[in-house]
Amino acid sequence: MAVKKVQLICATANVGRGANDGVYYPAGLLTIANALQSEDVEAVVDDQHHSEIVIRNDADIVGIQTSSTLCHKNALEIAQAAKNAGKLVVLGGPHATALPGQILRNRPEIDFVIRGKGEQPLVELVHALEGKGSLGSVPSLSWRKKEQVVHNPGDSKVWRYDKYVPLPLETLSCGVGRYWEAYHKVINPQTDYSFLIFTHFVCGFRERRVGRIEPGNPFPVRSELTGEPKFCSFCALQDVAGPRLSKDILAELRAYLDTWNIPKGSRVALKCYGDNIGPQGKLVADLVRKIGGCAWWNDYHFSWTFYCQSSYLSKKLAEDLARIGTDCLFIGFDSINDEVQRLNALGTSRLTHNKAVELCKRHGIRIQAASVLGLIGENPDSLEENYQYYRGLLEEGVLERINSAILFIIPGTAAYEMLVGREVWIGNLDLLPTDKIREAWIKHFCPHVNLELLREYAEKIDDLSPGPHASMGYESSRFKSRKTF
Repeated sequence: MAVKKVQLICATANVGRGANDGVYYPAGLLTIANALQSEDVEAVVDDQHHSEIVIRNDADIVGIQTSSTLCHKNALEIAQAAKNAGKLVVLGGPHATALPGQILRNRPEIDFVIRGKGEQPLVELVHALEGKGSLGSVPSLSWRKKEQVVHNPGDSKVWRYDKYVPLPLETLSCGVGRYWEAYHKVINPQTDYSFLIFTHFVCGFRERRVGRIEPGNPFPVRSELTGEPKFCSFCALQDVAGPRLSKDILAELRAYLDTWNIPKGSRVALKCYGDNIGPQGKLVADLVRKIGGCAWWNDYHFSWTFYCQSSYLSKKLAEDLARIGTDCLFIGFDSINDEVQRLNALGTSRLTHNKAVELCKRHGIRIQAASVLGLIGENPDSLEENYQYYRGLLEEGVLERINSAILFIIPGTAAYEMLVGREVWIGNLDLLPTDKIREAWIKHFCPHVNLELLREYAEKIDDLSPGPHASMGYESSRFKSRKTF
């Protein structure tokens, strides 16, 4: 078959919302669009956050991204619509990467699953469909060969983000302006434009965890199934951590300013979705030096947002982040109770949280606080401790927002493997019934609480948020009263 056009679709979560939902464009689909266009295949990126998904008549392949386990239900509905329209359907993203066998056994509407990075595998899948190669040679592809599910080996080539930037924002069917409008309305009305600029990838905390086993800790350092290293119990990141070069970061940003004719004097928000800037002190110091010698940097008013683990925020790092214009740090407090943090291998403590807060206050950096309720060992006292801590932060005036979540189990995490070890039936599923899975988790790993109590505290914490709110995996009262941009 000839492949002339690929429709790439970002599916939304079907339960709750994240504070950033629909605010930032789907960078992972845009890198794939770039790879396809380099092979003279037209690509269009549709985002369910901003428009109703309609399967395009002229699309030969429909590729759907499951960026979260909570998106899988909507992704399956889109896949069924695409299959009904006679399209080849490819599923990718973290959830699909973790459960390719279950998906292909349970979902006849899915033709192919691409595990991990999708740029080169999708290009090679197009070649195979056009008769220029075989399905068996497409790296990281899971597919059906007669009645058998086949998982091809992963791609041995080094993945380089800079091969796919600047991102082809013109392929966004809703237009990049919709994201600027959403940012202006939801995040900061004082901002004119916003861009996703990755400075690094993944979280260096994993490297620190590898090979270290703590007596009495139920959290496995390595997966019993794959042998891959694990870190925070609910985190599914598996890629190798690493920084980009400062010159490449600035070159990408300059390309966006030029392509979109961003006027001098504009207020431009920069969001880094690389997890945990904390271990990347050298990169940030290099950015300070590079920006100091950049002739055009001061022509604009740039502000950065990064994620940082509290245990990594040092005095030097905080100073350097402030020097490059960091406005917000997303800090994964997750829990305040020290025992809960230890049991979940978070690598943090109440002391590191307090030190990070003081450094942010000293340098005028606002905090986006992340709260996750229902971790291993959660109990009524730890829930109240969380709530009182966030109340204190609110009173100190350092909070930009609080992202409230009730733990939902993500395939590929230590939490998932631990739960499947107790509840084998879950391992056969690709669509996880959120509350039923949560109740099984609570039964085994935090039996002193119940789902109703977790919801009560999630609501209370969400009510504290002075800015954009999140209700990850549940629908808060604020969410129900405000569902649009």
